[in-house]
Amino acid sequence: MTAARMISAAVAQRGYREEPVNRTRFAVELDATFGPVTLGNGNKVNRNSYEWCAVFCSWAYWQATGTLLPIPDGGFYTPADVNAWSRLGRLVSSPQPGDLVYYAKNGMPYHVGLVIAVNGSWYSSIEGNTSPSTVVDPAGGGVFQFGPYGGSLGDVPQRPVSGAFVFARPPFPLPPPIISDEDDMTLYVTNSEPRTEGGLPYPPLAIVYAIDPFGKLRNVKPGEWKAAQAKGAVPTPCNNDELNYQAA
Repeated sequence: MTAARMISAAVAQRGYREEPVNRTRFAVELDATFGPVTLGNGNKVNRNSYEWCAVFCSWAYWQATGTLLPIPDGGFYTPADVNAWSRLGRLVSSPQPGDLVYYAKNGMPYHVGLVIAVNGSWYSSIEGNTSPSTVVDPAGGGVFQFGPYGGSLGDVPQRPVSGAFVFARPPFPLPPPIISDEDDMTLYVTNSEPRTEGGLPYPPLAIVYAIDPFGKLRNVKPGEWKAAQAKGAVPTPCNNDELNYQAA
């Protein structure tokens, strides 16, 4: 649940194009998971009907944390989003990777991207619904990266910090603390390890709940299972009643 995971999810979409106009997988997936957004007049609309720079950032945050950004509808309309970040006290003037960068015309926010790197008074970003241009394009229809390189998508430069309107710093939920013990050669869990979630391997930062032989509820990373197994540990299943009893 880190900024790095949000950045990784966003950068993996470089070169993505809407089809047709304003229809993207990001909007479709958010609508299917969280339902439509509520406009200021109370009407509810699907994200696919509107420009999607904020939707792209919200989608990347969702990929990293499993939740929406903690602003109305996870971010949809940039002027309202900036006001929401301001109320939360999360607007900053100096960016860091994982921050949202907002651009404005005549003091009105009109586009947003995700900061992926900072180099002094310059920053690199990944942005949705834009085009590979030196001028901020709020309706370009694609996902493009601005600095430190353009790669096959064109030589797009990084942006100056002075050119941004404001930066917002989203919170990233912290995983439960990891407790490492040297005396847990046999580990008891609800399922035999290594296990998967929905048929897919746990992500690198996944936390697996387990009970060690001394009845302590602890958190274990998948990598710790491999290390324990290498020492001869034999993970043994236990039922939920055992788990609840041992954790009491």
